[in-house]
Amino acid sequence: MDRTAKELYSVQGTGEKLGFIRTMDELEEADAVISALEKEIKLNKRTFSDFAVLYRVNAQSRALEDSFRRMGIPYNIVGGIRFYERKEVKDMLAYLRLILNLKDTVSLRRVVNFPPRGIGIKTVNKCVQRAEETNKELFEILANPTGMDIRGKQADSLRTFHDIIVKYHDLVDKLDARELIAALSEEVGILNYYKNSDDPEELERYQNIRELFNSVDAYIGRNPQGGLKGFIEEVSLLTAIDSWNDQENRVTLMTLHSAKGLEFPIIFITGLEDGLFPLYRSLDSRKELEEERRLFYVGLTRAKDRVYLLYATHRRRMGADYDLVLD
Repeated sequence: MDRTAKELYSVQGTGEKLGFIRTMDELEEADAVISALEKEIKLNKRTFSDFAVLYRVNAQSRALEDSFRRMGIPYNIVGGIRFYERKEVKDMLAYLRLILNLKDTVSLRRVVNFPPRGIGIKTVNKCVQRAEETNKELFEILANPTGMDIRGKQADSLRTFHDIIVKYHDLVDKLDARELIAALSEEVGILNYYKNSDDPEELERYQNIRELFNSVDAYIGRNPQGGLKGFIEEVSLLTAIDSWNDQENRVTLMTLHSAKGLEFPIIFITGLEDGLFPLYRSLDSRKELEEERRLFYVGLTRAKDRVYLLYATHRRRMGADYDLVLD
């Protein structure tokens, strides 16, 4: 590796040994973080603000956030947005809310032209006006755009959108929730909208939508009879809890990039698996692998007292399952 030789030392002496935790998957990894955190609080009189959990990519926060919320552990995201508040996740949730309730005009207006399908604000306003004049639901109006002098591509887009939503509304009780959300996101084009972009931020949005699939999987695993409606209700409840939980004493969650310059008594570095940290793209590039090494060094040196290193032997990433093969 191309790096300057240097001698490292600790001002505080030898210190605690590294905590090394092997887990089965990202859900068990999140639970292991909580278990170690609670043990530190009990034995060493720690507070929530003494802890920071670091990860390589933002999509990793979902499993951690879900577990923290269920256990009532307050947390704060540094340099990012909470998972269920990210635009692309809120867009996908709006689609799901709409297929569950065709009268949900807030969700309808959020996604009727996303991904872009040529339905402008003037067209939407015409539909709203017709709904008010005829005392009908806004969603009903979309089925007959020509009656509002909306023609051509815009009329076709409205009808197509209407028909897709009706299709999945009728499939809610027939399809597994995971299958439904995957098929819906594919058909409305939200996956390809982000996947086909060269913008790293757009690709991260793609990762977050695929991570939402994992969230549905995890929910169904805990509640086999819950279905899509139960999942949406749980998300609504958990995000509502966030709105009134104003504690300043919180665990910090952030990417390793965001951690530069910060220090905490206890650090957890999660996802230490080939392909995730280090990222796949770095494995064939000396320069990029060196950057991953630097990031790992950043993570290790954020801790004042102790570091926990965690990895999973099996992880759902980008909507697919991966196994970590150990030599």
